[in-house]
Amino acid sequence: MRSESAVRWAVLVAAVAGACGESANPNAPQDAGGEVVADKAVGNDAPAQQDVPAPQDVPADAGPDAAKDAVAVDAMADAAKDVPAADAAPEAGSDGGSEAGPDAAVDASVDAGADASRDDGADAELDAGTDVGMDATADLPMDADAAAPDAGIDATSDAPDAAVDTAPDVAPDTPADVAPDAAVDAGCSADVDCGAGRVCVARACVLRGGGAFFPPAPAGFAASPSLAVSGCVQPIGLTFAADGTLYATCITEGRVVRIDPVTGAVATVATGFTEPLMLRFADARTLVVTDRAAGQVRRVPLGADGLGAGPTALLGSGWSAPCGLTVESGGALLVLNQSSGALDRITLAGAVTRGVLTGAPNAVEAEFDPAGRLWLTEYGSEVYTYDATLRREQTLTGFDHPVGVVFDAAGNAYVSNSRFGGPGATVIRVTPAGARSDVITGLSWPHDVVFDARGNLWVADYGSNRVLRFDAR
Repeated sequence: MRSESAVRWAVLVAAVAGACGESANPNAPQDAGGEVVADKAVGNDAPAQQDVPAPQDVPADAGPDAAKDAVAVDAMADAAKDVPAADAAPEAGSDGGSEAGPDAAVDASVDAGADASRDDGADAELDAGTDVGMDATADLPMDADAAAPDAGIDATSDAPDAAVDTAPDVAPDTPADVAPDAAVDAGCSADVDCGAGRVCVARACVLRGGGAFFPPAPAGFAASPSLAVSGCVQPIGLTFAADGTLYATCITEGRVVRIDPVTGAVATVATGFTEPLMLRFADARTLVVTDRAAGQVRRVPLGADGLGAGPTALLGSGWSAPCGLTVESGGALLVLNQSSGALDRITLAGAVTRGVLTGAPNAVEAEFDPAGRLWLTEYGSEVYTYDATLRREQTLTGFDHPVGVVFDAAGNAYVSNSRFGGPGATVIRVTPAGARSDVITGLSWPHDVVFDARGNLWVADYGSNRVLRFDAR
């Protein structure tokens, strides 16, 4: 009798395992007719686009081995009727985050990477590079008559959208004041589970500071973009909402758009800007945007659908060339005036404090790192760092028209080295020790750079009229 049961067990477990085969990727972007949408470069000056490998079939997220065992036990119970039926286990091949019945030997910590139908980006490094291909008094660094993209959104992905964060849990180059375990904890279901300063993204608590998300340090990035989004002419600024939806400014069109990070679908959020550059979330339902040519900072109210819920409103004016925008830990916004090199503080109530930092002419981007230091990029050759009292600490030289800057949880900085639209534009990684390396190449006048919560890096590639996602390796 024992031998016969053992044989049944082996046969049933093998049958269950065989049921968990490969399935087609359901997340490939499609047009209205159900066909996979092909990516196109937009604009006359767009660089030749590399061929993108076809998406690979992705194995369905299988439950843990214990869940399979539970299914086998159920089947034996029905067949032999001498084994008590176990509590129902999750269906084989379902999302691995599901838990088996209480009688199954299940590891309660399993989350299986969250739902594979989503690329759970978070409000990554918000803000942004500026269309700063110019001195504030010079002409715009673009042809205002650049060809607009097709009305339909054009996006492709060469990897399944269930891109999993493969970055190591212990990030390299961790500064002494950022504990290795301060970046990510597993097992959350809501922000309240994470405590102060962190939010829950894809069942992991991700460090939040200065309004930005800092994912674990990626080991590297894919050599070519995993998603290329058209439909935003000359993108400048990028920012993520807490739900992982991406927002961008399209300077030539004078509008702000929302981008689905999985499909690349683009929807208009607000229009009527003169030169929208940087944008940042002041709260869950309020976007703040710098409008350089108008000399204004404007607020955009959002509805529950993430789109505009009314006309934009003037938050402040009187700047000659407002560009960079970031958020302090207390909630106030800092606005960087490119022409004067001054940093001003503004609240959502419209109160402005001028000159909280001065002496940074032609600076175009401002952002806080995980340790609370402020970084400014100067649209020439330098990057500046400041301590918590806004006293300058370092001047990093040797860049070529740097614009966007973003950080991982280990304190590594990622700077878009735009080269003023010339060849050889890259994203440069700068470690806390000062070592530099190109981590993304082949760009065309990159501006803002932002991380999603999985460590994938997004680039506003102004010269090719595309927003690009480079998946973490």
